[in-house]
Amino acid sequence: IDLIVVGAGPGSFTGVRIAMVTARSLGQGLQLGVIPICFLEVVASAVGKNCSIAMPAGAGQYFAASYELKYLDEGAYSLPNTRVA
Repeated sequence: IDLIVVGAGPGSFTGVRIAMVTARSLGQGLQLGVIPICFLEVVASAVGKNCSIAMPAGAGQYFAASYELKYLDEGAYSLPNTRVA
């Protein structure tokens, strides 16, 4: 293991908090870096083009964001222009 990646939301406060504390504790114990990542960004990068994503947040509410995908020289994609609603 070289790095720990942890979901930073969106999601329930308690679930995200438990995930963050667990990842941080593992990172400190194993002397590894920890990188938080937004679930909506993961979905947007998997889509591979400009998109808007919405997911249920409960009680008739939604988490939503729009992404403009940028191609980088290294063959990877970047998601610099994020608008979160």
